[in-house]
Amino acid sequence: MEPAPPTKTTHNAVKLVGEAVLPGASLLMDGKVAHGGAHMIAGVLAKALLGPVGLVLVIANSYASSTTGQNLLKQFKQFKAPSPEDPTSTPASTIIKPT
Repeated sequence: MEPAPPTKTTHNAVKLVGEAVLPGASLLMDGKVAHGGAHMIAGVLAKALLGPVGLVLVIANSYASSTTGQNLLKQFKQFKAPSPEDPTSTPASTIIKPT
């Protein structure tokens, strides 16, 4: 019996474990050496300046960039409050449905 081929979920799990060891690892695994290196340096600086919270933010940004192609700021901007001037904004009530 042959082993099952790796799935996207498996790749993402490996990336997350890599991020726990080294910030920027998921980007390095994708072949994005410059971005991965920048996240490594940012992780060291964030940990030194902001402590564990800064490190977690850098790791989350790196993982999000690797798995979705968008950094955390771009992902959170999609949840902005609708404004009458901006017809492209999506109200949060249409994205998050109450249960």
